[in-house]
Amino acid sequence: MLCLLSVLALLVLARDAATHQGLARYDRAVSLLLHNAGTPLHAQLLGGVTALHSTLGILGMGALLAACLLRRGEKAWLALWCMVVPAGMLANLALKHLVRRPRPSFDGALPHLSNFSFPSGHTTGAALFYGFLVLYGLGRTAQAPRRWLLVLAACAMTALVAFSRVYLGFHFPSDVAASVVLALAWTGGVLAIAGLPTRPALSKA
Repeated sequence: MLCLLSVLALLVLARDAATHQGLARYDRAVSLLLHNAGTPLHAQLLGGVTALHSTLGILGMGALLAACLLRRGEKAWLALWCMVVPAGMLANLALKHLVRRPRPSFDGALPHLSNFSFPSGHTTGAALFYGFLVLYGLGRTAQAPRRWLLVLAACAMTALVAFSRVYLGFHFPSDVAASVVLALAWTGGVLAIAGLPTRPALSKA
């Protein structure tokens, strides 16, 4: 159900981005508000966040995770990571070229990027990566507080990346919203097809 709702939401956001309707009507006003309220220090800090979650950053962190999974002999989880994260990032790239939305442009903003804006690759990559970590972590503990902490940490990191992309003027709010929805839809679709790898009984310690 969540996967289906995510797909429907993504279709609505893509339509709005292409036609400048719905949420997209407020994109420029929100982006301009953040741009005008920006400070060099905040831009530098959020620039570090966004650099860490670039395509190379996500794939680099993912490679370390993949090496750990391979060392543990968890090949099923490694296969799931490949289907969720790298493949999901390719889906994001395909959607960019399908919608072909131009990047925001503001006076005095950071250098304008020439590729398309919708959806945000950084945010999609972060949502896919941290979402996978949640799936993996939930299978390793049965304690509710730890599970909630894991989910909240993943949501916080994804939200921080999304905010950084809008704050720095690289994306509109609907771009990053679509990225999160895309990650949910893609991950849900993969799980519906492949399922979760089985694990031994969870430890309650």
